[in-house]
Amino acid sequence: MIVKPIRTGTINGHPVRFFKTPMSDGRPDFAWHSTDDLMKAANLTPEMQEYFLRSMKSDRGPLYRTVTTPDGLVTVAPHCAAQGFTRAMVAVGQVPASFPDEYLTASFEADDALPIKDFDEIIAAFHRHSGATSKKVS
Repeated sequence: MIVKPIRTGTINGHPVRFFKTPMSDGRPDFAWHSTDDLMKAANLTPEMQEYFLRSMKSDRGPLYRTVTTPDGLVTVAPHCAAQGFTRAMVAVGQVPASFPDEYLTASFEADDALPIKDFDEIIAAFHRHSGATSKKVS
């Protein structure tokens, strides 16, 4: 099935596509971003993009999905996956300090295209991936 973006935002001068959740369980969720697009917006080389994607998938695999778009296969991830990435790119000097805020603005605009409207659904979407973003330390 070909999936079309619900919105394309501009982050650091680059287009970043946002999609409806690829999960088909009917639970509330926020927009998912193209990790490929976000890494390009961070000015990562193709080699760096491959390294980051491989690392992210090995560390937090369930958060990443591959979807078919009109432009080909794209890896997508929920909002929580972008939060650390955008801040890390600022911390290492790869992008300007505005990068995380530009992502947030684009993400919020994409969320406007989703059916989540009441407070309970927003809270459910907020907590949806919380178990996948923390690791137990033994």
